[in-house]
Order: sequence, then C-alpha cells, then structure tokens
Amino acid sequence: MKSPSALLHAGEDTSGPPRQPVRGPMVERIAGWSARHRKTALFGWLLLVVGAVMIGNMLGTKNLNSYDPGQAGRAERVLARPGVVQPASETVLIQARSGTRTVASDPEIRQAIRQVTAALAAMPKVAAGIESPPAAS
Repeated sequence: MKSPSALLHAGEDTSGPPRQPVRGPMVERIAGWSARHRKTALFGWLLLVVGAVMIGNMLGTKNLNSYDPGQAGRAERVLARPGVVQPASETVLIQARSGTRTVASDPEIRQAIRQVTAALAAMPKVAAGIESPPAAS
C-alpha cells in the first residue's frame, strides 16, 4: 500500500525534504482572513478611519490668504499685516423703487435717509461718525 503523500503527489519523489506548501497571492490571503474574521476586520477599518480623522484634525490645515492682483491686492496685503486695525464700519443702501429718482429730487428718499440715520445713532454701540449723503441734509 502506498503512503498518503504518495497518493497526493503521484509521480513525485517523496524521499527528499518535504515541500513547502504553495501559498496563494497576498490579496487572496487577506480576503480569506477578512472573511473568517469579519468583526475584527470591520472594527479594524473603523479604527483606522477614526485615527486618520483625528490625526488630520490635530495637524490642521494651513490657511493661505489670497489677494487680488494689482493695487487692490497690495492694499489687502497691507491691511492684513499684524498691528493694522481697521475700525468697524457698515454701509446702508437706500434707493428709490423705480430707480429713476435722485436723492435731491425725492422727498421720500430724503426722509428714509433721515430715519435710518436717527435709528443708527440711537443704537448703544454705534460710534459717532454716521455720515449721510450731502444731498440728503
């Protein structure tokens, strides 16, 4: 009777050292392990994603300012320098519904300018320096 190894490998010499088992490609081995250990593989991937997000947040991003070209860009760069403080400002646009009337000729627009100026001046944190158009006075 023949040995079991002789039956498996007919025609091969079994007297020499034992042959190394043939291993499949790396991807197949990883896929097989993942199929056998589903929970471990899933939690491993989740930990990898959480770790990558946490490390990314700790490293942060570098914010680079972008400036317009020409003189406007130069002015933006000067204003962005440390130590340059710009006072807070606000602009209010008041215009006629038709768009054909001017501030000087329309009493409704002039009245609206006076009302907005008075309302802003009455606010507690508004600095003195509210300006209205010259024609509205």
